[in-house]
Amino acid sequence: MIDHRQLIKEIPAGKFHSALMTSFSINLYYWDIQLLRSLAGKGINFVSALVDSDCLSEELLKFSKGFRENKPLDFSIHGYKMKGAFHPKIQFYAGRESVLVLVGSGNLTITGHGKNLEVWSPIMLDNTKDPTYPFVREVWDYLK
Repeated sequence: MIDHRQLIKEIPAGKFHSALMTSFSINLYYWDIQLLRSLAGKGINFVSALVDSDCLSEELLKFSKGFRENKPLDFSIHGYKMKGAFHPKIQFYAGRESVLVLVGSGNLTITGHGKNLEVWSPIMLDNTKDPTYPFVREVWDYLK
C-alpha cells in the first residue's frame, strides 16, 4: 500500500516515462512547483491531466501569471465538461515494460497528495500475464 503522505515519493524512479491523471480539482502551484518537478526527477517527462473544466477555469484565472516562465517538462492539462462534475482520481504511469495505476480519492492538490487522509490503491504490472492485467486494461479503456 502506498502511504498517502508519500504518494509521489514512492513511485519508482526510472520505470515510467509518461503519466495520465484525472482529478476533480487541481492546484496549479502544486502541479508546477512540486508535482511536475518530482515526476521529472523520476524520469516521467510527459504528463497529462484531465480535470473538471469549471475547476480548471477557476484555477487558471487565479494562477495564470505563474505559467509565464519556462515549464520544466512537457505537459498538458485539459478541462473535461460533462453533466455533473468530472470526479475520477486515477494516475496511470507508463514505462517501456511497466505500468503503475493508482486509483484513489485525492485530487491534484497539495492536500490531495499528502495533507488530507486519502486512499490510494496501487497496481503495478510488468507483463500481460499478470492477473491484474484485465483491471489495468479496463482503466486504460476508461481513460481513452
